[in-house]
Amino acid sequence: VLCWKASIAIIQDHPWLGIGPGKKNFRSVYQQYAETIRHKEKQLKKENANELSGQTKDKKKKRLKDIEKLSHAHNIFLHIWVETGTVGLLTFLWLFITIFYASIKSWRLSKAGYEKALLMGIVASLICIFLHGFTDSFWKKPDALFLWYIIGIVFVVIHNTSKLQTHESVRK
Repeated sequence: VLCWKASIAIIQDHPWLGIGPGKKNFRSVYQQYAETIRHKEKQLKKENANELSGQTKDKKKKRLKDIEKLSHAHNIFLHIWVETGTVGLLTFLWLFITIFYASIKSWRLSKAGYEKALLMGIVASLICIFLHGFTDSFWKKPDALFLWYIIGIVFVVIHNTSKLQTHESVRK
């Protein structure tokens, strides 16, 4: 939850263009915001002496190391928003909403069973990717290549469907 709070604070300070891409960039900016938020939360909660005395120095060091290691927001939408700002987030959403819409439109126009099945699988994949995106960011991992493969397949199927549609309308 701290990574989401810090990401929202970063977005508030850098709303339009974000902080720029890169794990190191995110990590350094995140550290500053996470420490500030954690400090404010400690002040607000005013943890009692028993809880504070129960924590060892090792646990505190581990928490600080965990903060240093975090390289993404654990939410693809927040992560893209942090790195690229509102402009980047809107572009990202526009791209994938367009692909989603085009896939459904081609599915409706398609007559071939294998194309319908392929497009339905692609739509299901996009839905799963976005649901997964609420808790993790695959964007910086090799898994992101699969998303681009899916998008490539969508364009091929859409092209074939529209080509077939044009060919049939010329015949009539």
